[in-house]
Amino acid sequence: MTLLNHLHIIMNNTTATINGEDLNITVFNICLCIFSFALMIFVCTGNILTFIAIARTPVLRTTANIYIFSLAIADLIVGFGFSMTGIFMIPPLKRKYFDHNMNMCVFMQGSIIGTLITSSFHMTIISFDRYIYITKPYLYPRIFTKQNIIILLIAIWIFGVIIIFIPQFVYNDVTSIGDCDLVLTLPVWYLLYLTGFTFVVNIILACIFYSGILLAAIKQRKAIHATSEAVGKLDNGHTDLNKKDSSAKSFKVAWKSIKFFFTIFGFYFVCVTPCYVCLVIVIYSLFPIHEDIVRATTLTLMLNSGMNFVIYVVLNKQFKRAFSDIIHCRPSSQ
Repeated sequence: MTLLNHLHIIMNNTTATINGEDLNITVFNICLCIFSFALMIFVCTGNILTFIAIARTPVLRTTANIYIFSLAIADLIVGFGFSMTGIFMIPPLKRKYFDHNMNMCVFMQGSIIGTLITSSFHMTIISFDRYIYITKPYLYPRIFTKQNIIILLIAIWIFGVIIIFIPQFVYNDVTSIGDCDLVLTLPVWYLLYLTGFTFVVNIILACIFYSGILLAAIKQRKAIHATSEAVGKLDNGHTDLNKKDSSAKSFKVAWKSIKFFFTIFGFYFVCVTPCYVCLVIVIYSLFPIHEDIVRATTLTLMLNSGMNFVIYVVLNKQFKRAFSDIIHCRPSSQ
């Protein structure tokens, strides 16, 4: 019997009994399932468009966009992961394909956690890259060469793959209980300490780097006004427009970088934080929380992988034009 036929039978009979336990399918379960598959289509399509845009558009083939390309790979993996979470949201399907199949259960959990940690490292590296680019422009070309960036990203991916497969060796076998629950199957040191520590450290580092960029931009803006006033006095009120325009352009580049990458990081923080808060509440039994809320926060956790594509379209004119060319089947106009 195929998975679709199995789902059809479930939809016609919304209560399944397995091992004497009633597994009710609620409207909320169905909505989460449909939402998961809709997100899968959206996330996968968006990130595939990102690959195509970078590959066919010369102005997008920059060293900085190597990070974007690599981040899109992580987001695409998360996009395919929505297919598993969609099945997981229907209780009888969860029981059949995950609760009594620990390898599949922990593979789903590990791949979600591993790819999201990989994404968080990308966010941190991007913020550090932009920090050096704006605050130390003469040093930047020597540090962030194409070769060094690729080596750095390979190291991040190796770490991410290790995180994905660690659960296969350390999981708690709860087959007898029959519940593929994140808190039950994975040890606390992996689920909370390792991933939580990585999450917090990446957020702190990214905040430090973006704060440095912001301070540099403010300092640059003050320097523009100071230079304008000084030159104005020396030239009897006639400012050096070339110098002023150059400083203003430099400030504009810095501010655009802040807005673009801080928006990406901001969405990441908003999407990921609720799930970690729920995990802390559940692990330490701070107060009861319904499993549907935990499942919903898992989807918001993964939703971040679709937001990056939207941000590219809204805030980056080059990506926006490249996507438009692809959708309308036009040759690259850049």
